[in-house]
Amino acid sequence: MFYKTILAAFLFFGVYLGVSFFQLRGQLFEVYNVPANQIIGPEGADLTVVEFALYSCDTCRELQVPFRAAMARDGKVRYIPRPIAFEKDHPGQADFVRVTYAAAKQGKFEETFHYLMDNKFAVLDEVQIAQLSAEAGLDIIKLKEDMNSPDVEAALIENEKFYEMWGFTTVPVFLMGSKAIYRIRSSDEVPTEDEFLEMFEKARSFF
Repeated sequence: MFYKTILAAFLFFGVYLGVSFFQLRGQLFEVYNVPANQIIGPEGADLTVVEFALYSCDTCRELQVPFRAAMARDGKVRYIPRPIAFEKDHPGQADFVRVTYAAAKQGKFEETFHYLMDNKFAVLDEVQIAQLSAEAGLDIIKLKEDMNSPDVEAALIENEKFYEMWGFTTVPVFLMGSKAIYRIRSSDEVPTEDEFLEMFEKARSFF
């Protein structure tokens, strides 16, 4: 009887671990679920790429040129940038993320993300917000209001939560498809356009 009890306990524990694993896996892959106004790329894409990035990260900004060129050549990549801030370690960065998601409410997520990646600013002040609004065609009054909205704050918190859940410690990092993870640790490791294309194809081959 004792051994049957122990066996039953182990079986239960095994089932519990299995269920917990699939629940955690399901939670991790929620990282691919975002509103349509936060996605860059064609609707008919066959590969989804998530990137965790920091606007103050030089490597994150440097790789944008070859990455965008590779996306354009490939034509079937759906890109979900998830900018993070971790304000305690990077003071002022949270406002850059907030303005990105505030702009998404006006349908200008892509334009704003690209503008902030292409132009490095130490802080986001009134002058920079005005320049961004003019460049991206944003209603500046609405933009400022939306920066303080609960859903914009929730997007910032969600990005950092997923980053930590996946166990990442550096940026930039890419999730490609369901199995490929690429970490780029310095400017010396920034892929070329052709290398990004190879990464896309490798990620597709894992399906």
